[in-house]
Amino acid sequence: MTYTTPVFSTLNLLGIDLATAGYDQPYTVSTSTPEYPAAPLAIGTEIVSSVMGRAVYATASAAITLGNVCTISKAYSATALTNTTAASSFGLQLGVALSTMTTGQYGWFQTEGVSQNISVTASIAANVQLYTTATAGVLGAIATGTSYTVNGITTTTTSASTAGAYPGVITNLALGAAN
Repeated sequence: MTYTTPVFSTLNLLGIDLATAGYDQPYTVSTSTPEYPAAPLAIGTEIVSSVMGRAVYATASAAITLGNVCTISKAYSATALTNTTAASSFGLQLGVALSTMTTGQYGWFQTEGVSQNISVTASIAANVQLYTTATAGVLGAIATGTSYTVNGITTTTTSASTAGAYPGVITNLALGAAN
């Protein structure tokens, strides 16, 4: 049996597990049930985890898939990053979705650390510069004239011929110049 190091907050926030879905990820507010009157945490809450680095709690402005790279507005509303949204997103925080969410759900977005899920297109080599694509939240190879560099993120595994979510590293995540 292999021992796996548990993922937990190194701050005084108990019960936050960034690695698995739970009561707080994704979280849906429901006015019809008194058990879920509001988000369990304030949006904008940042956490430092034992294994995965840093993450911020935000709400999804539209459907987001696990591993999607997203912009996070000043109001902590997350939108999957595309070539189009990148054009008006300079200076906004970026994060990788740690769960699949529908519009209005709350969840964590990783901003630093080792990630198990970074959405990339097919045929992306490990440890290369990544760029925005036309597909929401998915990074890929450079497309001159339409893509933007996404600095501080790379996969550590080649995606070969299959697009999907791959392990990687996030450090100082920021949107770069148009290509």
